[in-house]
Amino acid sequence: MINGHITDVQYSTGTTGYIGGDVLCALQKAHPEYEYTALVRNSDKGAQVASVFPSVRLVYGTLDDSALLEEESSKADIVIHTADSSDHAGASKAIAKGIAAGHSKEKLGFWLHLSGTGILCWKDMETETYGEAPSQQPYDDLDRVSDLTSLPDSAFHRDVDKIVLDASSDIVKTAILCPPTIYGAGRGPGNQRSRQVYNLVKTMLEQGQAPQLGKGLTEWDNVNVHDLSDLFVLLTEAAIENKPDLDDKLWGKDGYFLAENGHHVWGEVSKLVGESAFQKGYIKEKGTKAMSPEEAKDVAGFEALSWGLNSKGFAKRARKYLGWKPKGRSLEDEIPFIVDSEAEMLGIKKGHAEKEVEIAYAFHSPSCSLKNPSCFLYSPGVAKIEEAPYPTIKDQHDVVHFWNHGGIINKVDPLHPLIMGHEASGTIHEIGTAVTSLKIGDKVAIEPGYPCRRCKSCRAGRYNLCPKIKFAAAPPGNHGALTKYFKLPEDFCYKLPDFMGLDEGVLVEPLAVAVHASRQADIKSGQTVVVFGAGTVGLLCAAVARAMGASKVVSVDVNDSRLEFAQKFADAGTYHPAVGESAEDTANKIIDSNKLDEGADVVLEATGVASCIEAGISVAKRGGTYIQVGLGKSKIEFPIVKLSEKEINMKGCFRYNAGDYDLALHFLESRKVSVKDLITGVEPFERATVAWERTKKGDGIKNLIEGPL
Repeated sequence: MINGHITDVQYSTGTTGYIGGDVLCALQKAHPEYEYTALVRNSDKGAQVASVFPSVRLVYGTLDDSALLEEESSKADIVIHTADSSDHAGASKAIAKGIAAGHSKEKLGFWLHLSGTGILCWKDMETETYGEAPSQQPYDDLDRVSDLTSLPDSAFHRDVDKIVLDASSDIVKTAILCPPTIYGAGRGPGNQRSRQVYNLVKTMLEQGQAPQLGKGLTEWDNVNVHDLSDLFVLLTEAAIENKPDLDDKLWGKDGYFLAENGHHVWGEVSKLVGESAFQKGYIKEKGTKAMSPEEAKDVAGFEALSWGLNSKGFAKRARKYLGWKPKGRSLEDEIPFIVDSEAEMLGIKKGHAEKEVEIAYAFHSPSCSLKNPSCFLYSPGVAKIEEAPYPTIKDQHDVVHFWNHGGIINKVDPLHPLIMGHEASGTIHEIGTAVTSLKIGDKVAIEPGYPCRRCKSCRAGRYNLCPKIKFAAAPPGNHGALTKYFKLPEDFCYKLPDFMGLDEGVLVEPLAVAVHASRQADIKSGQTVVVFGAGTVGLLCAAVARAMGASKVVSVDVNDSRLEFAQKFADAGTYHPAVGESAEDTANKIIDSNKLDEGADVVLEATGVASCIEAGISVAKRGGTYIQVGLGKSKIEFPIVKLSEKEINMKGCFRYNAGDYDLALHFLESRKVSVKDLITGVEPFERATVAWERTKKGDGIKNLIEGPL
């Protein structure tokens, strides 16, 4: 329920298309409380949508059914038009007429229209210039938005864009979204494949060499489809909130959004796809093959001309007014997966492709047909999506959820595959009769281990030390949360604040680890804290130390980008140990460069690396506190004499305990700690191994895995 009424989002036929399907998926995840209507062409398309989104109302028709489009648009609070939206003028005219007829100043109508940055190619198309470097400066959707709204009528898509712009009024609020090259696996019920780069790869596999138009100097921007869908979600939310001070910033004549988050040169893309295909054994030559526009059209159709045209523009508006922060994988990182998926479609066998990539695509989409799809790990890099039993409620204090999940992986016995995952958030799906604090539809973070409640540790209030604790994804036999439905007790579920999404909810678990470590150290206001390691937990330790009143926090790591992030994220000082530097030298330099006088009051060691442990004991002041947060080798050497002579209070730290989750959520609700910026990658459920591999390689900070639909 939003502002006292149910929001009805009406779709065009794009629901089974690449962009429209992914947008619906993103909206359903973010706002399952909305009511959605999807326009589909026939019963086959309807069945595709219904199988994945059973609550969506279906309307049957085509873009040529003007009366139907007018009727449905007149009833919808928000129209999202993505099917052939940039070129079908008749459909846009019908939508414009319908929204205007069904709305008023008291009940505004909103229209999110998908166009494309093909509009920016007009100059090259006019002069029939292909393969050359840009001759114009990049467009800008904020400071120079008038350049976009006054493009020549000959510009691609311009005729339909003008229909949308002309429809804008004090009753009809319009926004035009213009994505550039789009890539990434779609999450919708129909087409999950983009076109531009994918057709280039397909042509390469068919021709044996990567095509390049002319000199290959043309430049485009690009965006991951998941980030594009996030922008649709943000605009939808903005329409619901309808803040007057943002009205002219988001809607109407200035409501143009260039949705870019990357830049590429088409000739370089051709080289990358060629090298990837060559390395995998799909083609025999890795160089590029120059083509004329006519050859490209003959081989790959009219769209192939875009490989030789320039389209450049900056997406400033969404970042400034909506806080849009793209976090999807880059085009360069996506190319190997595009090459594999296109080869699979063509039935081409790989020569020596990476095993992890093969696995990620081997289970790309069966989850839609399973009641409780779950990701089982059989051995390192070998995972399968298989059916798991639906978790029935026996204890009436239990609840059942469905999930988002963080990308962490454990070791397993190949004979006993295990469902992975313990960092998770989800939505309540079913509750026992004795549950009183939660209801169906609540968004929650979970504490993924529940104890026996009867042993001495449990009775002493230290249930994290319970020898019988059932912790998610801990072998042997404790299945994790990387599954559609997962059951656990009511008191191990923590309701998320209304403003918090499930993606942030995933990070409550590692935040609770950091809270537990800081409570173990009993950090007090004015103390100095040194944190070794700037991974997820280390960064959160730094942020929590600040939230608990530390006057100075220093982050130590060998990754400069992580240290730069720590400076902004936790207002931390930083230190990067030099290669071959002794632990003693590291400690002295940390103390001197950060003016810690006699050393740090508290050291939180979050790496588990022997050299860091030794440096941590050295950097702690006499009588200081040292907490071992990170787990490394089971046995290591450390300077016990120095530990004793300095009377350092050294403690272990294991997971979290009573009150840690509550304090973690308090820090999030009070905005003393923010976790959103830690999320640097999100993978669909079917590509869990990709998130694991990125985490293993240290790519990004926190890689998430979306729960299955």
